[in-house]
Amino acid sequence: MAALTIGAILTTAATATLLVARNAAAESALKASMARDGQLVMDNIERDLAFLGAGVPKATNADSAGVAVGRSMLPVVRAGLSSNLVFIGDLPYPNAEVPGIAGLARVNAGAPSRTLTVTDEISGPCVPPASNATAKCLTGNTTLVPGTYAAADNCDALQPTARTCPWGMRKWQNGSGGDTFLTFVDIAGNWYSRKLTGIDAGTPVLAFEGLYTGVALTAGFPAGAGADDIDPVTFLGAGYVANIDRVFYALEDPTSPGSACGSTTCALYRNQCWGSVGDPTAAGFPAAGTGFIGTTVAPSNCTAGSDGTGWETLATGISSFSFTYFQNSAVLSAPLNAGDRTNVRAVEVNLTMTKKIPGQTRNAVVNMRRRFFLNNRESD
Repeated sequence: MAALTIGAILTTAATATLLVARNAAAESALKASMARDGQLVMDNIERDLAFLGAGVPKATNADSAGVAVGRSMLPVVRAGLSSNLVFIGDLPYPNAEVPGIAGLARVNAGAPSRTLTVTDEISGPCVPPASNATAKCLTGNTTLVPGTYAAADNCDALQPTARTCPWGMRKWQNGSGGDTFLTFVDIAGNWYSRKLTGIDAGTPVLAFEGLYTGVALTAGFPAGAGADDIDPVTFLGAGYVANIDRVFYALEDPTSPGSACGSTTCALYRNQCWGSVGDPTAAGFPAAGTGFIGTTVAPSNCTAGSDGTGWETLATGISSFSFTYFQNSAVLSAPLNAGDRTNVRAVEVNLTMTKKIPGQTRNAVVNMRRRFFLNNRESD
């Protein structure tokens, strides 16, 4: 009888030990998965914030006609709440290999050509000449992007979509209607709205005989006589062309979309728009303010798939989350007012994820906190 009792005790103890070990393994595996999810969120936010303000012009729109005449794109931070962050900058497309800013090597004003010559890290110092030029550089040799390139990768008039063209590697992509929307910025910070219809597959034109330009501006954008005319002199030395993006982060309860999350079962959503800037002071841009901008908002010129990502879920199971804004070491009160939106120099992200451990009544909890300094921020 004593032996049976001892055996039962040992069996019970062994079973309890196995249960403890199994539960501990389940908790450890879940926490590891949650930590990976949290790290992906942090990495995504860090990558986006690295481009906050990049390429954004400091002055106003100088087009002769259109909805944006005299408008400014500032402030860069459009909304800064503890559960909501909206900002602008020139980000890479989600599937791009490189960002979007390019230097203007030459601009031809006026009809009928309306052409420009650009160069960037993809082409290096080489501005691709025409295929029939007596001497030409090879972008496959001058590119600053590491890799091995063949003759088919060289950008010239016969290969206008080659990988080492300045707009190659998905640096610029055609959006809705086949258009790519660009912002020209001159040496004074004035900006001009332009678009190109696809990648020009033709030969050099008019004044650019001997230089392959590759990009032809569409006449009449924005609408108005002479709206496409740009004075090349205003771009000499420091002009550039960018594709301005709008980036949205919103924390919501999945069961109550469109408003800030007030529960402990939240989800973080993201949207990126690269369509036409239009009027940056319009509500749909969005206009700068203190209101929450969530997933029920459809930003202007942001058709999912062609001109934007659409609202995407970054993470679920978030029990606590906050953006905290800093000017140097000083905390700025959220929601950011008009003055503080121009003063943000760092953003801290506090994230807590909570999920029920399978087969148990307990929850696994993972906490993360990181502060990101905004390298592209200057005073608005």
